[in-house]
Amino acid sequence: MLFLVVCCLALVLGIVIGLVMVHDQGYVLIAYGNTTIETSVWAIVVLLLILLLLLYGGVKVLWSVMNGRSALNRWRAKRQQSRTRDEVSFAMYQAEVGTSQSAVDALRKSAEQSDAGPLVLLEAARMAARNGNRKKSSMLFDQIRTEYPTMLDVADLAQAELAITDGSGQSVLDRLRELVERQPRSVHAWRLLIQGYEQIEDLESLHDAFSRLRQIDASAAADLVPIERKSWVALFEQTDPMLAADQSLSELWGNVPKQLRRDQEIVSSYTDALARHDNHKEAVAMLSSSLKHAWHKRWVQSFGTIVNDAAMQLQQAEQWLKTHPSDAALLVTLGRLSMALDHEEQAREYFEQSLRVEPSDDARTELARLLLRQKDYERSLLLLESKTPVPVGAAHG
Repeated sequence: MLFLVVCCLALVLGIVIGLVMVHDQGYVLIAYGNTTIETSVWAIVVLLLILLLLLYGGVKVLWSVMNGRSALNRWRAKRQQSRTRDEVSFAMYQAEVGTSQSAVDALRKSAEQSDAGPLVLLEAARMAARNGNRKKSSMLFDQIRTEYPTMLDVADLAQAELAITDGSGQSVLDRLRELVERQPRSVHAWRLLIQGYEQIEDLESLHDAFSRLRQIDASAAADLVPIERKSWVALFEQTDPMLAADQSLSELWGNVPKQLRRDQEIVSSYTDALARHDNHKEAVAMLSSSLKHAWHKRWVQSFGTIVNDAAMQLQQAEQWLKTHPSDAALLVTLGRLSMALDHEEQAREYFEQSLRVEPSDDARTELARLLLRQKDYERSLLLLESKTPVPVGAAHG
């Protein structure tokens, strides 16, 4: 409908212009130097229209040529990207299946033509490290730092992670320290630094790093608790050379994070250290307090081997027996405390009861020692040689 309206309007306009041209042609005189041209107004109008059409056509042709060249360039760029992507994929495949030793070089070459150059170089560096070529890996990481300064932190993290996985964390510790100074809230950097300190057994620095990480991300620190636990156990086991003259075990214990003060291994290592320093009173108090919050076999056993006040400890253990009547380790502890008080018959009953509940080397050894003390050599020898409990009746034979 609109097309018909436009055609009608054009037709009417053409008729009107034709009538005007016939009625009054007019004239135009053009003079240039000694040359003059006289023509009608309408001829000039037609000439101008022709010139405008030629100009429009020329511009359109030029635009088409330029646009065609741009399209050709885009096609070439797309083809190059596809070729580079295929080369990178093939190089990674070669490296993974181990069919080519030149995969790293292929990746490095592809990085020069790829829009993801730094990422390709990063993968090449990792690949070289996995292949055991540390020199080439280090060279590629340095190339990333030089050519792509914005990738400095990424390169440092990647190189540190590879070194720590390889067990050579000491070589990247300085770089990691610089990294956490630039990026103090980088959880990954702190985690790597902790693992590096663990490898060189720098316990003091490790604990400081744990403290910083816990402030940044408590959940990330929780994932590394086995490392932290191991470090505190090692520290308590090395108390003699590790402690300064003005530092006590209790002060060292005060530095243990609150969430680890009920940890089975740490409490045990602390109480063992106290016992080695002849501080049985504090060790027993720690064990008693800890057993009120959690029940662990190792703590129960230590309560019977670290003796400060045997009578008080026996009374406490008898209270625990009411709530743990079938605990074999507790029965052995009761027997040991009874032995410390020279209650031999009571001790033998506890040891025998423990063997009935759950045969163990501890109960068997303690009962054998008691029988040897009572000059029951035959049964004592039988207990030491046998892995099965001796009938109770035999003890009174």
